[in-house]
Amino acid sequence: AFEGMQGKSAGVDITNSQRPGTVGSITIRGQRSISASSDPLYVVDGMIMQNNGIDGINPQDIESIEVLKDASATAIYGARGANGVVIVTTKKGKAGKVSINYSGTVTISSLHDVTKMMTASQWIDYARQAYYNAKNYGDTTQPFAANYDLDKKFFGASAGWYNINQAWVDGVYHPELVGSYDWASKAKQTGITTENTLNVSGGTDKMKAYASFGYLNQKGVEVGQSYSRFTFNTSVEVTPIKYFTMGMTMNASYGDQNYGYSFTKSVTGAGSYYSALRTMIPWTVPYDLNGNYVYTPFAYNATLENPLNELQYTTNKRRDFRINGSAYAQIDFGKIWDPLDGLSYRIQFGPELQYFRLGVAYAADGINGSGNNVAQYNPYQHVAWTLDNLIYYNKTIAKDHHLGFTLLQSASKSHYEMANLKANVASSEELWYNMHSLADPLDYSTGLVEDQLASYMIRGNYSYQDKYLATATLSIDGSSRVGKD
Repeated sequence: AFEGMQGKSAGVDITNSQRPGTVGSITIRGQRSISASSDPLYVVDGMIMQNNGIDGINPQDIESIEVLKDASATAIYGARGANGVVIVTTKKGKAGKVSINYSGTVTISSLHDVTKMMTASQWIDYARQAYYNAKNYGDTTQPFAANYDLDKKFFGASAGWYNINQAWVDGVYHPELVGSYDWASKAKQTGITTENTLNVSGGTDKMKAYASFGYLNQKGVEVGQSYSRFTFNTSVEVTPIKYFTMGMTMNASYGDQNYGYSFTKSVTGAGSYYSALRTMIPWTVPYDLNGNYVYTPFAYNATLENPLNELQYTTNKRRDFRINGSAYAQIDFGKIWDPLDGLSYRIQFGPELQYFRLGVAYAADGINGSGNNVAQYNPYQHVAWTLDNLIYYNKTIAKDHHLGFTLLQSASKSHYEMANLKANVASSEELWYNMHSLADPLDYSTGLVEDQLASYMIRGNYSYQDKYLATATLSIDGSSRVGKD
């Protein structure tokens, strides 16, 4: 969904994540806070989302996306609309014959890095100059010059020394002969994404319905990363009598993510497997000439560890289950009694449920394991609901004057509970399912966060000949997150 929005709205900055199953970010008119979140407010089918974003919605089920970014448009959402509002409308059933549609796509991706990195010979020149400036490479009273004996002193103990040694021919250094190893290429692969969606839609003037089922499978552009997701979307709207309408929508998703490796030791290279391999010194090698694994490719710096085999030593899996939806009913009083034309009342209730589980296992031989088999289990659940009562009044006077009033009373509550368990375990192959095996806990913490919000809003609109517009909004929010004063 984010990709479809890119470049469509001024002032909206959208970034994608290369990691399958991890969405990017969206900021409207830049960063809005130094330390707090700058994420916009998401509204799906008229209901404010409290569990963040639209991650679990199948893009094939989205009818439209609208971005609100000015003060007048976001005023109706109170303080929560300060970072902008993204309004998502999902597909609904339409009157007519029943239609069955299938959509299938295959996408092939590759990773292209435009970052300019040092070549092996450039890195060596840089290192020599650093040693020279530190008075460790030759006589600093003399002009700097490459020296074979000093090269061997600093680089000779490393398995990749032969890449430098071959550049010295008859005592003369030839930088173009320096060999290198393409570390980063070992982390890249061709990414393949398949997406399949089957939907059914139809209805009459009394009832309309829509349902869809989707399956997404992604193989990432980085080795060790993949994601699969099932989605189910349904909506029903019934108009049993001309002045009364009721309906419901539901979006459900289940995602399973192989997160890939994420390094916790900054000396090895922060971030993903690719990031760590990309920052390795280019003349060094992961295996010596006898095929033995080299744990510290640059012997002069023992803290720079070889990350090539790390995918064998770690498991990082995440599961996410989400359900959100709305149930609503609306009465149009003008269809009951003509003098009340333009007056309507709507009540809508939006529940949300999210269950997330993070499981991580590090083997003792890996960098993050550091000699211990470590397991981590981190589940959380988020339950929330919003209840809105709305009164609308829209009237046209003398053809040219259009008046509109909206009154809103809203209440919402959020319940978030989490746990974090981490321990040294007997075997990383048992993952996080036997964390008591050594009775050696590293962390056992739990937490609960609950908050409530009450909101009131009144908005008036006036337009003359659809050319001149005026809007006034007054909103009041009361939050349990702040003190009574």
